[in-house]
Amino acid sequence: MPPDMSSESDHPACTVVGVMPHAGCDVLADALLRSGATREVLPLDSACDRLVSDRACRVIFLFREPLAAVCEALRGGHDPEAFLEQWSAAHSGLVSPLKRHRERSLLMDAASPAEAVREALCARWGITVELPPLREQPDTALERLLAAQLVAEHTTVHTTAALLAALALPLTDRNSERSSSPAEAISAYREQRRRLQAALAAEQMAQEHKNEAELLLSSLHQTQEELETYFLKARDLEEKLTSQAALIAQIREKKKALDEVVKDTRSTIAQLKRSKTQDEKTIAQLKRSKAQSEKTIAQLRKNVLSLKGRLATLSSAAMPDAGSAPVESETPASSGGSRSGLLVRMLGRKRRIATVRAKDTALLRRSELFDEAWYLRTNPDVVQAGFDAAEHYLAYGAAEGRNPSPGFDTLLYVQNHPDVAAANKNPLLHYLKNGRAEGRTIHPATNA
Repeated sequence: MPPDMSSESDHPACTVVGVMPHAGCDVLADALLRSGATREVLPLDSACDRLVSDRACRVIFLFREPLAAVCEALRGGHDPEAFLEQWSAAHSGLVSPLKRHRERSLLMDAASPAEAVREALCARWGITVELPPLREQPDTALERLLAAQLVAEHTTVHTTAALLAALALPLTDRNSERSSSPAEAISAYREQRRRLQAALAAEQMAQEHKNEAELLLSSLHQTQEELETYFLKARDLEEKLTSQAALIAQIREKKKALDEVVKDTRSTIAQLKRSKTQDEKTIAQLKRSKAQSEKTIAQLRKNVLSLKGRLATLSSAAMPDAGSAPVESETPASSGGSRSGLLVRMLGRKRRIATVRAKDTALLRRSELFDEAWYLRTNPDVVQAGFDAAEHYLAYGAAEGRNPSPGFDTLLYVQNHPDVAAANKNPLLHYLKNGRAEGRTIHPATNA
């Protein structure tokens, strides 16, 4: 005997509902559970296992046609591609159990109105239930277009949907089928054909929806590209405006700073003009002082020449004869003796000083630490005054802190050897005469 050929006296003990999650079957499943028509709600695979293993169990399988199921998945935030694969796999597994156990199974569209559900349960198993009106969230046009495009790309979904539509036809018992009249058989055949034609029409409509969706998506893509282009242009303009605003702010800050500089410059110019006027007065006064000084210098030169002449006269008068003996001592009473002796001592001292200076000057010229050309080049005032380089350094340069060459720093030598400064000695002469032998250190000139 084929499986599940039980008679009406078997009276199955329980009724359960099998649904696919996130497919839009929850509203009807909850209503059946609350009404007491069913004891529990199971997933499709679990409900199939219960139908096969438990002959005392009846199963109501709820399904949604693919377009409506995909719209529900889109609203739930699920991946429509993966959902369609799951829908096809789950519902294709229903075909064999539904064919083998049709007396204990009922396949219903979860979108059926409450009245149709009550009539189907009463006609199949004599179950009387009270169901409230079933309300579902309507699908939007965009959801239907996207769902139609996705469903059209899955051929297995169409085949499974057509088989489920055929299996959802009302079932008559076998005894009535054997005794049914030809008219009833033709009517049942026509009803089945109508349903199949409706499934084909739905598939054709899905294809049309797919074409419309492709056109709409193409238009949407084009519009999106245009919007992106406008958005990029607007963003570029905004960035340019922001950059220009920042540049204007910088220009204003620079202008403000320049205004301050101009103000300060004008104040400085006015101050310089006043200083120039004062300097011009000072220069005029200095010129007058210079003229007066030149007159004084000229007069002093005349006096010096006069004094030199008198000194030469006195020197010649004071010189002793060649054959006379030197005078050992003179009394203050001798005529002109005191004055003549003083002049002789002064002249002798001057000659000794001149001799010593000549030797010191010669020592400087021979030394590699005195560079006459470099000294004159770094001290142009010495050239303008007409001084000899070595004589100027001995008389004035060392005291003024001037350096004799790039290899010797006058001030550093004095600072490092304070005894030289205390003895009032020329730094370079001291090093050449004594310092080198004593191992004293020297340093290159800082202005070399």
